[in-house]
Amino acid sequence: MAKEKGTKVLLKVAAAGSPSVFTALQGQRTGTFAGSSDPIDVSDKTQDGWKAYLPGLKDGTISVTGFPVWGATPDVLEQIRAAQIADTPIECRLVLNDAGAYYHGNFYVTQFEISGNHDGATEYSIQLSPDGALDYAASGG
Repeated sequence: MAKEKGTKVLLKVAAAGSPSVFTALQGQRTGTFAGSSDPIDVSDKTQDGWKAYLPGLKDGTISVTGFPVWGATPDVLEQIRAAQIADTPIECRLVLNDAGAYYHGNFYVTQFEISGNHDGATEYSIQLSPDGALDYAASGG
């Protein structure tokens, strides 16, 4: 299996309507998917000091950073900002590689940050948390 550049990891957001049409968030520099599970500890005294677990809750957070492209068409950054203010989920897809593998689902915007230093470019930082189960596809993103 070939190695690939990190530029392949790309957040795309669906435009309102059906069928979903996905547009990449403009200006992206980084993209991260962090999957996690919270097992439930059901250990008791009969396990000779070993812990025992039951399956618990799963999570799949997406984080992206980049440079705003003000007035882009469509303005995906504005769509994300509006979803954060309205506290409504947005349909997202995080493409992972050339084959088009991706995570897909509805996400809440749990962090939306715009920052700028006196000697640098304006930047954004966004974190998305899933609203329910995520889909994974090995290709086609």
